[in-house]
Amino acid sequence: MKNELDNLPIDEWLYQGTNLKAQHLLVVYNAEVGEYEPVFVMPDENLEEKRNRYNEGLYRLAGDLTIN
Repeated sequence: MKNELDNLPIDEWLYQGTNLKAQHLLVVYNAEVGEYEPVFVMPDENLEEKRNRYNEGLYRLAGDLTIN
């Protein structure tokens, strides 16, 4: 069985995050629309707070990547 994250455009999202100067990419499943979405964490944002915000209710945190 393939990992459900294998078909996501992670490389594109990392590229976008690099251009935005984000420090982290959170891969979030949005149950309201039934899709995975990128959430970028900027240097002035609190990573733990953002992780918590996107891991409750209709959201599920599916991955957390550091952007170099």
